[in-house]
Amino acid sequence: MRKKFSERYKFVKVRDTFQIESIDEGLKNRLWNTIRLFYFEPICNEGMGFFDEETHSFAKKIYDVFFKTHEEIGTEVYQFENALKERYFKLMWFEIYDLLEYISVTHHCKKTNKDFRTSVNRVLENEMSEKITGSECNY
Repeated sequence: MRKKFSERYKFVKVRDTFQIESIDEGLKNRLWNTIRLFYFEPICNEGMGFFDEETHSFAKKIYDVFFKTHEEIGTEVYQFENALKERYFKLMWFEIYDLLEYISVTHHCKKTNKDFRTSVNRVLENEMSEKITGSECNY
């Protein structure tokens, strides 16, 4: 990846160590953006903004199986996305990786999950963090 102007001229320090056992704010934001891109934007871009049956089931599983909590999901994707975002940014670094793996094997569209894992791994590589596969999840 090409260095930014500020990095080339040493106004800011270039990352030279891997993010192991941590996630910085930039990586956390980029991972959230990837979740949003693959799992929420497609629904909102279709002009619906409301869950279909399969996606509603997926959202329920996130709360029930992953978070082990009961919360009303409602029918609007936007409300669920905001509630999930609030939870996401409170997670520890390893819990974020758990969530990424969980959603990448739980969503009903296998192609979306595969493309999501590829995109997440690209982000992790660019941000100098360890890649995940999601293939060993047993949910």
